[in-house]
Amino acid sequence: VSAPSVTKMLKKLDADGYLIYEKYYGINLTGEGQRIADIIKQKHGILLEFFEILGIGKEIANQDAEGLEHDLNDKTIRRLRKFITFLKSNPKIIKQFHEFSRK
Repeated sequence: VSAPSVTKMLKKLDADGYLIYEKYYGINLTGEGQRIADIIKQKHGILLEFFEILGIGKEIANQDAEGLEHDLNDKTIRRLRKFITFLKSNPKIIKQFHEFSRK
C-alpha cells in the first residue's frame, strides 16, 4: 500500500465521520469509528473461535477471518455465536468432529 493511498483513505474516513485526521498529528477514531471498529473486532474473534474449533491453524484462520469479517451479515454472526456456544457446551461433539475429520 502506498503512502498516497493511505492518505487518501484517511481523508475519506475523516470526511465520512469515522475518524479525525490531521496531517503530521495522527488520527483519532470518532465515536462512530470506534463503534464500527468494535463490531469488526467482535466478528473477527467469533470467526477465529469457530475456525479454532474446526482445527484450522492460527495463520490461516486469521487470514480467513480478515477476509470474512467485513462481509458477513450481523444475523449470520449472531447465529454463528450461538452455534459456537452450543458446541462448547457439548465437547463430545467437538471431539467426534475432530475424530471424523482425521479420517
